[in-house]
Formats: sequence, C-alpha cells, structure tokens
Amino acid sequence: MQSFTKIQQNFIALKTAYQKSQSEFQAKIDAVKERANKLQKKVERLEKAKENIDYPYWTDLLLVPLLNEIAKQTPNLKWDFENSKTLNCFGMRAECPVFASDKDGNTIVTLVFTPGDLSIGELFYDTREKIRELREGEMDYNGFNNVTKEVQGVEQLLEFVNAQIKETEGCFFYLNMKLKPIRKFTKAESKKGIGLPLKSIGVSNYKNSRDSETNYSHKDFYEAAVKKGLDYADVFLLNDSFEVVPCENELFKLVKK
Repeated sequence: MQSFTKIQQNFIALKTAYQKSQSEFQAKIDAVKERANKLQKKVERLEKAKENIDYPYWTDLLLVPLLNEIAKQTPNLKWDFENSKTLNCFGMRAECPVFASDKDGNTIVTLVFTPGDLSIGELFYDTREKIRELREGEMDYNGFNNVTKEVQGVEQLLEFVNAQIKETEGCFFYLNMKLKPIRKFTKAESKKGIGLPLKSIGVSNYKNSRDSETNYSHKDFYEAAVKKGLDYADVFLLNDSFEVVPCENELFKLVKK
C-alpha cells in the first residue's frame, strides 16, 4: 500500500516540475516578446523612413523638365510654371494646363497635358481638336472629347507652340481675350441693326452683382484694335471660338440662325 506521504511527495514533485516548466517557458516568451518589441520598433522606423521617400510626381519630374527645355527655346514667352512651386491637375483626366504669355502679359500659348502609362513615362497633350461635335446642351467638363497625341519630343511641342504664336498674327488682345477682325456686317445684318440675334457673354460695363461680369469699355476695345491696325471690322472672332460684336455697353456673341 502506498502511503499518503509518498502520495504527497509525488504531488510536490509534479507541482515543482510544472512550476519549473512554466518559468522556463515564460522566460522564453519574455525573450521572444523583447525581440518582437525591438523588431516592431524597427518596423516602425522603416515605415516612417518609407513614408519620407519623395514620391516621383509626374508633373514635377516628367513634365517640368520637358517644359524647361521648351522655355529655353522660347525666350520671348513668359511661362506660368516658372513662377509656380508645383503644377496643378484637374478633372477625371488629371489634366495639367500650362500657359505662356507675351511681353504684354497676354496669354498666347496653351498646353494641356495628361498622363498615360507612367510606368513607361507616357505623356499626352491636347491637340485642340475635338473627337466629335457636341450635341446642343451637351457639355464636356473633363475634356474626354479632346483629341490627344503622345509626346514624342521637344521639337514636336515647339512646333505646336509656334503654330499657336503664328495664330496671334492679325489679332489683338482685350481683357486677355484674343480677338481677330474677320468681316464687316453683311447687308442683311446691317439692315437688322439692333435686331441682330445677339447673346450676352457676360462682358459688360453694367454694375451688378453677377460675378461673371467683367468690366468692359467700348473705347478700350477699339483702342486695343487700333494699336494693331485692326479696327476695320464689325464682327470679331473671339479666342478662335465664335463671332462677337462689340456694342456700346456690352460684348455680344453673334448667334447663327
């Protein structure tokens, strides 16, 4: 028969062995936790260092160097990107417009860039052509109707820039609007007089609360035209877009009927 003392001794031995095993495993766990804490701190340092790596924005590292080369070849133009800390993108195409002005501050060149496959440095620019004619009331807010062409080199863009400069020949600027005299009134239009189908384009000398109103001066309009010897027309082409008629108090769009 096993005595109670023997049973007690066996229990004490097992309990002692259990406590020893617990202590040994806890020591191992504590050591692993300590190493894990050190590793976690290292991970956090690496993650912070990763976050501090400068992102290679396409506007800064792809577009600006390209524009710098164009600017070198067009010393008579003032490019807006030269005074900007960064270029801005807009809309669903992430389009980035860049403008250049002449010595008088008139914007005479517009370049609109969009990114392609940036893993291969692909870049596109708007050609100023349209894919299709929009239906009445239809709007193209994000420029998806614009024809684009892949940028192949500096010379290609210089040709595009010089074409826009050439388009300013025979034009004058008023309130940063490019205007080109295109014709006198037809006999029918002269007969209609104030009954011509005109539509306000928000350029007037009326003082009201509309934010779109721009201070307009009939006298200043023709003075700008006279300086260029271009005051001989009744109808002018505005920004290569539509015909306008300067009246005493307002600049109107001539509506086709």
